Order: sequence, then structure tokens, then C-alpha cells
Amino acid sequence: MARVLAVDWGERRIGLAISDPLGVIATGLDTLEVGGFAAAVRGVVAVAAEREAGLIVVGLPLLMSGKRGEAAESAQRFADAL
Repeated sequence: MARVLAVDWGERRIGLAISDPLGVIATGLDTLEVGGFAAAVRGVVAVAAEREAGLIVVGLPLLMSGKRGEAAESAQRFADAL
């Protein structure tokens, strides 16, 4: 099983965690400080390659109602770009 890179998208900072090779335990990585959308995509792709992640998952922050808000739409655009 390939490692999974988990992404907590933010326009200025991106939280990251990587799974072990079996996908059982996740370990937090350093937060990425980014200076724009394109730089954020490049940064996450670079970490995924460096850590040999076979899958990237991006968190989807829903509103308390369970509906998508502005933050969820932004996270979706970022996931699509990856």
C-alpha cells in the first residue's frame, strides 16, 4: 500500500501529515507557508514526491449545517489543481 499525504488547505498555511507505508499511522509534517495558489500546488506536489506518497487527500471543511461554504469551495479548487 502506498503512503497517503493528508492536506489541510489554507491560503497562507497548509497543514500536512503522511501515513506510514501500511496506512495505519499518520505523522504530522511541517506546515507549509505559501505565497499563492500556484506555489501551494507546487509545494504540496514536492512534498508528495519527496515522501513517496501514492495518494493525496484534501480535507473538505463543511459548514455546521453540513453544506459547502466558501472554504470548502476553495479546498475543492485546490484538490482539483493537484
